[in-house]
Amino acid sequence: MGRQKKNKFDDLDADFRSNVESLSDEEIKSRVAQIALDNELLLKAKEDDEDLKEKVQIAKEAGAVYREGVKMNRTKIQYAQMILESRGKA
Repeated sequence: MGRQKKNKFDDLDADFRSNVESLSDEEIKSRVAQIALDNELLLKAKEDDEDLKEKVQIAKEAGAVYREGVKMNRTKIQYAQMILESRGKA
C-alpha cells in the first residue's frame, strides 16, 4: 500500500483554524476576501522586488550549464536507444 497523503491543512496555525471554525458563514467569506487581497499584495510585492529579480536571473544563468548538459545527455540517450531499436536490439 502507498504512503498516505499529507493533509495540506496540517501546516496551518492551530489558532487560525480554530478561529475560522468559530466564524459565521458571512465572517468566513469576509476573511477569505481579506486573505485574497493580502495574497494579491504579496504577489505584487514579489513582482516589484528588484533584488529578487536579480537573484533569480543570476540563478537562472548559473543553472544554464546544468540544464543544457542534462538536455544534451537525454538527447544522446534517446539517439542511442533509437539506433538500438532500428537494429531490433531494444
